Amino acid sequence: MDLGLAGRTAIVSGSSKGIGRAVATALAAEGCNVCMTARGRDALDDAAGSVRALDRGRVVAVAADMTTEEGVERVVDTCRTELGPVDIAVTNVAGPKSLGFAATGDQAFVDAYRDMVLSVVWMVRRVLPDMRGSGWGRIVNIGSDCIKDVHREVPLLLANVNRAASVGLLKTLADELGPDGITVNNIAVGAILTENRITFHQRFAAEQGKDVADVQNANTEHIPVGRFGDPAELAAVVGFLCSDQAAFVTGETIAVNGGRSRTLF
Repeated sequence: MDLGLAGRTAIVSGSSKGIGRAVATALAAEGCNVCMTARGRDALDDAAGSVRALDRGRVVAVAADMTTEEGVERVVDTCRTELGPVDIAVTNVAGPKSLGFAATGDQAFVDAYRDMVLSVVWMVRRVLPDMRGSGWGRIVNIGSDCIKDVHREVPLLLANVNRAASVGLLKTLADELGPDGITVNNIAVGAILTENRITFHQRFAAEQGKDVADVQNANTEHIPVGRFGDPAELAAVVGFLCSDQAAFVTGETIAVNGGRSRTLF
């Protein structure tokens, strides 16, 4: 299927590894020009080199903290200068620490809101002129399936609160931006086997004196498909949401978690 993305320009945050890198790769494979960004320069340059090797669209790498207004502004300005007007924005920032209410101070709530909600606001504000100017745009947020089924196995208070807040923002934006030809969607990410998840399993296994394979198997018991997802599988969903074919899909939160959520909607 031709997704109609050749020549489009996309910004993908958090794209030095894991889900963000897979999304940047998928969009570039469709012929997008991609602005990749992350805080760590070395990992970002490595990822950008891999995407450039596809020899499809142009690739620009900008080291920046996308949870700051300055970082978002610099990335969008650089993308616009180097690649042209922005057509696609994929917002992807790391989740907060796992903490319960008693251990969570007021500043932690403020920081988490900045990271997961305001960072999206800042991105949308800066790419909107380009998208409205062309009458076409795609905004996709990489979230968590905790907004569909609150996680209980670990204390994810800050994620539960602020991922839900971001969905409220995105749903409202979908209403406002639909007439401009701009779709806005959210991915409820489940158990995707990224580098960070593998590192977590290794550390947990060492602390508990268990085999890493046993830890991973235990974590797939409640996933109907019986395994972790691959970042490329999630990236394929994002690619479709960014396509011409998905022009009638907006305001949605789509779970990519192997069926783990037990909710009806």
